[in-house]
Amino acid sequence: MQKTELVFIVAQRAGISQSKAEDGLSAAASTIMGCIRDGEPVSLAGFGMFKPKKRSAKQAWNINTMTRILVPPRIDPVFIPGVEFKNIMKEVNIDA
Repeated sequence: MQKTELVFIVAQRAGISQSKAEDGLSAAASTIMGCIRDGEPVSLAGFGMFKPKKRSAKQAWNINTMTRILVPPRIDPVFIPGVEFKNIMKEVNIDA
């Protein structure tokens, strides 16, 4: 699903205009990204939690030159699904 599709569905379900839905989604996304950048987790009850995860510096191989490189420490965003989200996903039937 693309952002435009999400905006359309949110606008329909909330009974608001598409521009207001887009403004709301953009504000929510930028707020979540700002909180993660600042090291603060964001929890949405039932949906899940976005949180920053510190990654230590590590040694890696550059396979093109076969030399070791140092990967600097960084903070990655992590999503942990909530209980309701997990329960919905348990109902998904996967045909293997």
